Amino acid sequence: MSETAGSLPRSLASRRCGMRGNRQLQPGLADQALELVKTRYADFGPTLARDKLEEVHGLFLGKETVNVITRALNPFLLEMALADDGRDRKGNNPSVH
Repeated sequence: MSETAGSLPRSLASRRCGMRGNRQLQPGLADQALELVKTRYADFGPTLARDKLEEVHGLFLGKETVNVITRALNPFLLEMALADDGRDRKGNNPSVH
C-alpha cells in the first residue's frame, strides 16, 4: 500500500492528511510562552503563570501545558521538590521524625 492520499479515490482519502493534530500547539506558541515565563513569571507556579499568560498576554494554554513548560525551564527545581517531599528513596512511606 504505497499509494498516497492524492492517488486514492476521494471517499478513501482523509482530508486531514498532512495537517497537524487538534491538540497540537501552534508553531512557536510554546516558545513564546516559555520566554514569557522565563522573563516574567519564573517564580510563579503553573496555575498562576497560566492565569497571567491568559490575562496579560492573551495566550490560552492549559495548566498542564504550562507545567510542562516550567519543568523544561527549571528541571533542577523539580528534582529538589521531589527530593524534599518527606518520602524515602522508594517513594512509598512518609518519614516520621
